[in-house]
Amino acid sequence: MQNKDGGLPSDNEGSMSCTWTTAGLLWAMAEAGEDAAALWRQRALIWVLDHGNQDRGIPIVGKGDPSITDATAQALMAICACYESTRDGFYRDKMTDLTKWLVLHQEHGSGWAWRPGREPSWTASTCFALIALGTVLPLLPDQRENIQESIRVAQQWLLTTQNNDCGWGSHKGDRSRAAITGIVLFTLSRLAAVPRIDSTDLIGGALDFIKESQRPDGTWASTIDRPMGHTITRFGDAYCLLGISAASSKDYEPSILQGVRALMKCHRGSYFQYEDTVMHSWPTRDGILAFSAARERLRPEKRPNGDEGGGAWDYAGN
Repeated sequence: MQNKDGGLPSDNEGSMSCTWTTAGLLWAMAEAGEDAAALWRQRALIWVLDHGNQDRGIPIVGKGDPSITDATAQALMAICACYESTRDGFYRDKMTDLTKWLVLHQEHGSGWAWRPGREPSWTASTCFALIALGTVLPLLPDQRENIQESIRVAQQWLLTTQNNDCGWGSHKGDRSRAAITGIVLFTLSRLAAVPRIDSTDLIGGALDFIKESQRPDGTWASTIDRPMGHTITRFGDAYCLLGISAASSKDYEPSILQGVRALMKCHRGSYFQYEDTVMHSWPTRDGILAFSAARERLRPEKRPNGDEGGGAWDYAGN
């Protein structure tokens, strides 16, 4: 599906290249364990970086468009994977640029807006930024202090915005949504090695919230975020599968398996598709991320023997 300019399509085959979709798909491929140094992937990454803005951020579609947190964070994760494979100094410099953009565009005392400076922090955007900073942390020792402080503040904000039903909404004060709760749990599982406040009870309640939100057919509701009026689909089946795959208890395994079967219904042979849309790129990104997490959770050596331990994340924070 790669376009001749090196980018990846915005929606489906033949559509224009988009910085955000290209960055997200490259990140998903890294999560799936694909070779980050493959020539086609480096071409796609270079296309994204060539279309970055002067403020060092990654725009929503192309150069000159507003830089957004989601695209910048996902591009940073793609660069981290490529740098770890190639150790090319060029990628290290770009890692530094995107990291500085994220750290400097964090909202005071909270997380990240989808488009910084124009709105309050959004939960999903904060999650993507946190995952990216947690990924780049060991690769940029000279930036360690700033990165850790940024993670600490955002993580504290994220944990204090949890609702009484143990779920999270799209932003502070919003009602709980299963898809958003899923990406939060995935984020916390990825940050398990980063110093943080104790969140044991918060995690267990959130896992139950996702489990109880699952429909009889194994699906979950998607969430529509509209930062700055731009419609964004947070894919319920994929995001909830991401989150519940972080569970270490075997009690959640039936929900994970149901979620896998449900997500397969959105698979069209070589791509995923949102129901009642023609979009392929976005759901394919989310589908790859979700299946990668579920595969890791369901590996024989990862499956728990009891109620605790053995999963991608355990209640002790290990």
